[in-house]
Parts: sequence; C-alpha cells; structure tokens
Amino acid sequence: MAQTFTATKTFSRINLLILQFRTILKRTTNIDEAILSKLSEGVKKFWIKSFSVYGFDNNGKCHAQLKLEINWDEHNRQIAIGKTTVVISDKWSIENTSPEIDEAVRTFNEFIKDTQLRTDWSVSYQPEVYNDITFLQLIRTELGLITSEPIKWASSPAKKILSIEELPEINVGLYLAE
Repeated sequence: MAQTFTATKTFSRINLLILQFRTILKRTTNIDEAILSKLSEGVKKFWIKSFSVYGFDNNGKCHAQLKLEINWDEHNRQIAIGKTTVVISDKWSIENTSPEIDEAVRTFNEFIKDTQLRTDWSVSYQPEVYNDITFLQLIRTELGLITSEPIKWASSPAKKILSIEELPEINVGLYLAE
C-alpha cells in the first residue's frame, strides 16, 4: 500500500512575509545583501507598503512591473486573531516561497529576457510616512534610499494580481506591456 506524506513548516508571519519580498528582489535584480537587510528592517517597522521591480528598455520606458504589496491592516488583523505563525506545505518551494511568487517571478524574468530589458527596483512607504516629511527623510536615510523619478510606461500594461492564501496580507501584481 502506497502512503502519501505532506511536509509542513511553520514560520513567524513577519518572517515569512519578509522572505517573499527578499526572494523577489534576489531573483530579479542584483540587489546587495546589505540593502536587503535594511529593507527587512523597514518592513519589521511597518514603514514599507510595497516593493516593485521594473523592466526598462534602452529609452527608459517601463515594459514590466512585478509588485508585492503589503496590507498592514490585514496583517494586524491576522495577528489580532492569533495567527502569528503561518504553516506552509510542500507546495511551496525549497526556498519557502509561495507558488504564486515563484510563478510571477518566472513569468517576469522570461519577459525581461525575451524583451532584453534591464531591471531596477523601488519601494513605496506607508501613507503616514509620506505625511511627515521629517519622518520620511529619516527613514530614507536609515534605509539608504533616495526619491526616484516617476515611471513612464511604454504602453498600458496588462495586469494580473495574485493572492497568497497563507499570507492574505500580501498581493503580487504582474504588469506587462507589449
């Protein structure tokens, strides 16, 4: 008689969330580990709302975006109802990333390669960070970040938003313009 086993792992909610964005940035950019560590601290302090990786052509026009957005209200609701840890199954990758993140990264990277784009990344902060210019400057200094120029799209992108069942506080958006 054949037997089937399912392996599971348990993570703190915040650590699993951080692992997802770190994986996206590592697989799609040449980001430095020291910067990733600073960004992780920015997430732990609830400063960062989203991470985006863009694909730009030689004229600086954007053709692709991979965006991980954090809903901190939902995160706090999950914590409030006692879900401080998250159990993941063996459907997740060996690196402990969700199937949705793996698929979005794969699709993004294929598009980048096929269209010969260069990647760059950015973060967006929580609204309350933007509401206090002194606080915003302090955070930018602590994270070692600067203000970026607005993104100029080559054309209107098609979009697909993916939800992660185990982490309802994050969505992964994939935006591709032909």
